[in-house]
Amino acid sequence: MLKECFKWWLSGDGFLRRFTGGVSDRMRNQRFKAFVGAVAPRAEDRVLDVGVSGQVGGSVNHFERVYPWPDMLTACGLEGEPEICVQRGIKFACADALALPFDDASFDIVYCNAVIEHVGSRARQGKLISELLRVGKRVFLATPDAASPMESHTLIPLAHWLPQKMCHAIYRLAGRGYFATEDNLNLLDVGQLLSLLPREIRHRTMIRRQYLMGMPAVITVTVGPKI
Repeated sequence: MLKECFKWWLSGDGFLRRFTGGVSDRMRNQRFKAFVGAVAPRAEDRVLDVGVSGQVGGSVNHFERVYPWPDMLTACGLEGEPEICVQRGIKFACADALALPFDDASFDIVYCNAVIEHVGSRARQGKLISELLRVGKRVFLATPDAASPMESHTLIPLAHWLPQKMCHAIYRLAGRGYFATEDNLNLLDVGQLLSLLPREIRHRTMIRRQYLMGMPAVITVTVGPKI
């Protein structure tokens, strides 16, 4: 009975799926505005987006769809070249985010949305941050906030606040077993994310929260230019 309830809750007919369908695009638009406000990109800036998807449809690769200077944008991902890159003339690099094939300070801005929670352990998350800081003069990173009562990947409320073994058991019971491993989903709260940032950059780092219906939803981190 419990498993059937989960299936309905997460199905296309469930209230949550219907509700989140319209929210996702709105949140991404707000995040893009936050990016523009924090980083102030210019037409001449070389920009790298780390973590593009090969999937098609919906709000996938929103950044590539709305960035106003596609000729200055490079998209990086593990899957094949997204169609939007072909359509807009965006350069594409197939590469591991933890070993980016670019020289130091190759880009004026590095954008990385909803990637760090999928790379594995805290050590690997720290490595991702190091790579972003290595290749970019400015960095904008966003990730779902573990302080939110609703987990955005599984759409299961509160389970991620439980001990990990219990949380993963619930995910498997709900048919969300893919996320029942640290390798595929390892959420961060503000304190945990802050602990991964090198001390020497904290004076030029701004951390903000994006809220949904008054609840924390997304953490954004902006690292300013080197002084």
